[in-house]
Amino acid sequence: MATDYDVVVVGGRCAGAPLAMLLARAGFKVCVFERHTSQFEMRSTHTIQLAGVRLLDQWGALPRLKRLGAPLLTRIHMIIHGVSISGLPWTATDQLSSTCVKRGALDTLLGELAIEANAEVLYQHDVRAFEFDGGRWTISASTPSGSQTAVSSRFLVAADGMMSSVASRLDLQFSMYRPSLTFTLYKYVPNTVGSECYILVDEWGAQACVPTTDGDMIYVIQRPTALFDRFKTGPQSFLREAADRIAKFAAIPPQATLCDGFRRALNQPSFIRAMLETGACLIGDAWSHKDSVTAQGITDAFLDADLLAKLMIANPQMDARFERALKLKWAQRTALYAEEVERANRLAGFLPATATQIEELQTIARNPELSSKFLGLDAKTYSEKDLARDLAGLS
Repeated sequence: MATDYDVVVVGGRCAGAPLAMLLARAGFKVCVFERHTSQFEMRSTHTIQLAGVRLLDQWGALPRLKRLGAPLLTRIHMIIHGVSISGLPWTATDQLSSTCVKRGALDTLLGELAIEANAEVLYQHDVRAFEFDGGRWTISASTPSGSQTAVSSRFLVAADGMMSSVASRLDLQFSMYRPSLTFTLYKYVPNTVGSECYILVDEWGAQACVPTTDGDMIYVIQRPTALFDRFKTGPQSFLREAADRIAKFAAIPPQATLCDGFRRALNQPSFIRAMLETGACLIGDAWSHKDSVTAQGITDAFLDADLLAKLMIANPQMDARFERALKLKWAQRTALYAEEVERANRLAGFLPATATQIEELQTIARNPELSSKFLGLDAKTYSEKDLARDLAGLS
């Protein structure tokens, strides 16, 4: 393998792999270090919101994704604070809609696409050291067997998740931080919802049934962090209570009430990390994270990768002009993301709805176009500000 690259990416999952693919297609020499195997099943959001599916389509990857077997959603049914809203997200079509893919299958596909584009993707390579000197990075990684790999590059990208070792070693601080409000339980069970999605949200918490790969659906329970001790002391009664609530709304199989097979995601803070001044960039959860109640993590990672790739391809020398463009675009993205964090935290607070909020939800539910726009908030195809303006225009 080569030892001299244009870009080294640390982390080869849903942020790092698409970035490597896009840059390698444009002729960049790219090396990706991923500490896990390609099939490693991340404890993570599985939904790819419509905005993310659109990017997969633009990248030419959507046909390959469809072959994994997860259906595109044909309808979303949501009961939020007792108000039923149904439809598809704004701009969705029969051919382009949100979907939900098990992470092992998704990450393997993204890695294959990067490799096919001639990126060097090295699995089970844990980055142990790096140094920036004279405008270049030297990066060293090791395998479980103890073998060492050292490479150099002009630019370093950290895409290694919430607990980013790159961010830690570079001592990059949080520019925004909100403690975790919720914990999440999820489990794969036989699909009983077809190609439709069911979501229940109120002051109790949130639940969802979403079809995924292998003929399964993912059953998700999300509740305030303060209630985790209650789950630990009485998990079976906790799960039965949850199942009884959503069973009034969606069909669930008996396995949904059994403790076996549930995975836990306990630490879900919302944050944005500061960037280095030069020579590097953070993307995906290494840069930012918000409560998974909106299920936008994969889509956010795709958007980061796409934006950074476009900036690099437009400025392949990665000079001072590129650095200025990067800072400007990331400042704009940071401002938008901060607004999304606040919305996610409002939802994750699971507070009782006010009379005004209930009235707004009822107005949305009666209007198919507004329902589609409302569902477009999580799908990242419509903005909260535009929806508020639409509602104000009805007054």
